Order: sequence, then structure tokens, then C-alpha cells
Amino acid sequence: MKNLIFTTAFMLTSILCTKAQQNWIISNNPNFSNGSTNIFSSIDAACQSNEVQAGDVLLVQGSGLSYGNVTISKSVVIYCPGNFFGSSNDVQVYNYAPVKFSNITITAENVYLAGVQVTGDLTIQATNTIIQRNRIHNLYIAKSNATISQNYCLNWCRVTASASGLVFSNNFLNEIGRSNSGVSMDGIAVNNIILRCWGFQNNTYYIPRNIAFQNNIIQNLGGATSTSYNNTFSHNIIVSNGSSIDGINGNQVVADWAALFDDYGNGSTDAQWQLSQNSEAKQAGLNGIDCGMFGGTEPYVLNGVPAIPQIYEFNTPTSATGSGLDVQIKAKSNQ
Repeated sequence: MKNLIFTTAFMLTSILCTKAQQNWIISNNPNFSNGSTNIFSSIDAACQSNEVQAGDVLLVQGSGLSYGNVTISKSVVIYCPGNFFGSSNDVQVYNYAPVKFSNITITAENVYLAGVQVTGDLTIQATNTIIQRNRIHNLYIAKSNATISQNYCLNWCRVTASASGLVFSNNFLNEIGRSNSGVSMDGIAVNNIILRCWGFQNNTYYIPRNIAFQNNIIQNLGGATSTSYNNTFSHNIIVSNGSSIDGINGNQVVADWAALFDDYGNGSTDAQWQLSQNSEAKQAGLNGIDCGMFGGTEPYVLNGVPAIPQIYEFNTPTSATGSGLDVQIKAKSNQ
């Protein structure tokens, strides 16, 4: 069985679209390695290896065990299988478990991270980082040119040190704000669902500044429309504290938050934010696109499934024939 698991993983690796020099497998299952030299037990071990080069792809295998705390100290591409498996969403995958980390710290530039669950903090301490299709408890951004796209951020999303060139697109953000008044920031927030536009710390509200908000659905703007923060707003759907921009630049204030969504409070965690048939957010964005995280050219992807092929059916007989073991695999691409 160990050989079968090993072979399956490498058959999956062989059909992956390669974006870099070489693929490496990360697994914390002690029975998984089978003596291979291209499997590491942790991301830290891979980053510290001289064999792994900048731009290489790390394919992290899910298991019942958390990978704990990790520091990404090399410019690598990291794919995990997705982050909401086990929900009511329909996802075709074969025997996948989510990849979970307690805390992730990114210290290398040009890191790409997709399809992971972070139960604690994800901290960005290097520039040119892309965080896509992850489930994150707390997100802290301390460097410029961070792209946060198609993620589900459950708690804090805060800029903790001055940063520019920030992009927030097609996310669920429980909050977006700063960690203190001395932090400078600028960027865009497009097609997100945002519950509140502030960070609250030490009994003080730290509101984002120099952000262009467009095509978002925002539950509570707080004081983000104040000219002192230099934010701009275009074609957003707002429930609270948006009266000063209602009807200006396509912004609309609506009364019923729940009516915007198809199955609010009843559906799976991320699917509940899909728009209802008669939602006021439909075609309310710039050029008639839908507002919210499922609108635009790169809508949110249920379950955070990364844009790589995945096996969804695996069949093998109970015994081998004279010619070997006849294994049948079905795989699909993801966008």
C-alpha cells in the first residue's frame, strides 16, 4: 500500500502544469517517503535544502496532522489541495485532506501560496507575494506589492507596516484595516465581501487609507469615507455608514444585508455568499459586472481549489495480473 500511495502521488505530479524548474513533494506522513529524495517532511526542510531552487514548486500533501509553524524562506511556488473539503460544496477530488498550518511567516520575495488552511497567523514580511485561494484566520501584511486574491479571511486582515501596491480581490474579508495610526498604505480592493473597514486594537479604530474600493459588498464602512483617509469608492454595495457616498460614483446603500445573498446563514461557509437571483448587487459593479467575491474576471473559487489538475477517481483491482497492476485514474483541470 505504501508503494501505491507513493506511485499515485507521483502520477499526480507528472500531470501538473509546471510553473518552475522542478516539483517537490512535502508530506508529514512518516510512511510516505518510500526512500525518495524529492520528498521533504516540511516546507522548512525544503527551503533549507540546496537542491530546491528559487521558483521550484512544492506540492504539499494533506493529512490528519497539522504542519505546525513554518517559515517560507525561499522564493517558491506552493500548492496545497484546497481548504474547505468536508463542507457541503460539491468538489470532485479523490481522497484529499486539507493542508493545515498553525502559523506561516513569509520572509522570501516572490512567493506564491495557494490552497492551504492557516488556523493562526499568516504574516507577510517580504515583497511581491501572491496569496491565493487560502483559508486564513489572521492575515498580517508588512511589505509592499502583496496580492491577496480569492481567499477566505476569517478574522483580521491588517497592514502592520507601511506598504504600497496592495491588491485585495475576490476575497471574503472579515475586516480590512491597519494595526496602528503610523502605518501608511495604498492599493485597491476590488470585488470583495468586507464586513468592516477598520482594524480595532487597544480600544482604537485603525481605518484603511489610500485604498480604491470598487465593486465590493461592504457591511459596515465605519469612518472610511472621511476625506482624511483619502480612500475612493466606486460601484460598491454598502449597508452601514455609507450615506455620504450613496448615489455617487455608482455606490449604493441598501437596507437588507441577508437579501443580497442566495443562502445566507444556511449554506456552506463560502457558498453562502453567492448572490441571490434578485440581489441588488447583481450587475451593480463597474461596466455591469456583479459586486462581491463571485463577480469579475477571476471570481472566488469554492473550497479554495488551486488551479492545477487533480485526481477525482482512482480505481485499482484487489490483486495484480501477470502483466502488473491495472490502475485507472481520472483527473480534471481546475481554473
